[in-house]
Amino acid sequence: MATASLSIAATSARKAEGQSGSAAFTFTVTRGGNTAQASTATWAVTVSGASAATAMDFTGAVLPTGTVSFAAGETSKTITVNVAGDTAVESDEDFAVTLSNASEGTVISTASASGTILNDDAALSIAATSASKAEGNTGSTAFTFTVTRSGATTQASTATWRVTGSGASAATASDFTGAVLPTGTVSFAAGETSKTITVNVAGDRTVESDEGFTVTLSNASSGTVISTASASGTILNDEAALAIAAASASKAEGNTGSTAFTFTVTRSGFTAQASTATWAVTGSGASAATAADFTGAVLPTGTVSFAAGETSKTIT
Repeated sequence: MATASLSIAATSARKAEGQSGSAAFTFTVTRGGNTAQASTATWAVTVSGASAATAMDFTGAVLPTGTVSFAAGETSKTITVNVAGDTAVESDEDFAVTLSNASEGTVISTASASGTILNDDAALSIAATSASKAEGNTGSTAFTFTVTRSGATTQASTATWRVTGSGASAATASDFTGAVLPTGTVSFAAGETSKTITVNVAGDRTVESDEGFTVTLSNASSGTVISTASASGTILNDEAALAIAAASASKAEGNTGSTAFTFTVTRSGFTAQASTATWAVTGSGASAATAADFTGAVLPTGTVSFAAGETSKTIT
């Protein structure tokens, strides 16, 4: 008796998985030869290869199986494999649908056909680019962060970003241009993989600790996940403060010659650069000293100078 033959081929089996629900991947089984009798065969999804799908990629989290059945005279049937949508960024994944166990009088001439689950999710990651620097004394200084997009980049993606103070010495709104904590949106057009976020820090002349802040991504658009949500910046103080105190400055003047009265000037804050200040003696109080009380009969003046790294100087 003549036999029937079954052949399987992919019909619509290379497509995106979607972010939720399920996507139908279809395969066509064609019957040739003797089609006057009924025929059946079992089918099963199998996985192999470097980027193989797993059970979790299919609806119900199991590798699909089933039976394809032909009534007398039928020559074509469709197998539908339901792929589960997700928001994971992953490689494109392969699977096959394989026929076996054909009924009596039926042979399998093409046993397998392949499908590919195309990743359709993108991932955003933020990192500091130029985000640990001095604030400056005036105007603003640009601190930059890079957002990188990976995965499926053929569609547009967006996410919002927001600055918050962080750490023991957290930055506040007044540290940024406009005296508000910066916010914004990072937008990728189709094909774009890198964007820069610029945070403008306001310069000032206040001596303060180095201050920390964080830029955080949120509210990614559909089909986009955030894999690295935050990156940190540090506003480095670049001001120094000078303070003067009497060291040995309450003593007898002596009868002849001169007597050295000393004062210590201490520098704190940012000491990596040179600093200078002028100093001048003035009489004070109910019994104020006059120029005649000092060597040369003039009220002394001068300049106190700090080299980079120096923190203490003496005025005599």
